[in-house]
Amino acid sequence: METFNACVRMPKELYKTVSDRAVLEGCSATELIRRYIKKGLDIDGYKSETEFIRNILRQELESIIEPLGNRIIKMQMKVGKVSAGGFFIMLRNLFGTVAEENRAAFNGFIQRYMGMGVDYMQMKDKDVNKFLTADGTKLSEL
Repeated sequence: METFNACVRMPKELYKTVSDRAVLEGCSATELIRRYIKKGLDIDGYKSETEFIRNILRQELESIIEPLGNRIIKMQMKVGKVSAGGFFIMLRNLFGTVAEENRAAFNGFIQRYMGMGVDYMQMKDKDVNKFLTADGTKLSEL
């Protein structure tokens, strides 16, 4: 390998540190300086490639995570449909047990509480506890 001379000026303390380190590593100060320059240049090269690698990883993770997230969302929607189906089957069965003369009142009762159910589903998590506790105004309407 062809080499060239390069004069490097440095503070005396730095030169002493380099010389001492070279002795510990069993090489010349020149060889140690050459290695450190190469390492420094390699690190700069890695820095420029880091963003490229980061983008590749981001794309790969998104291609894996996004479909799984969408699948979970679809499953949650199906759970909601099953729950609603169970609710409406229960209401149909209850409605069948109500005497004919009480069905209008029962229907009003159902409409009222279905509205409360819609309100409940639109609540933020922090407000749900108020709704579900005995101190909550909504639950006391029951």
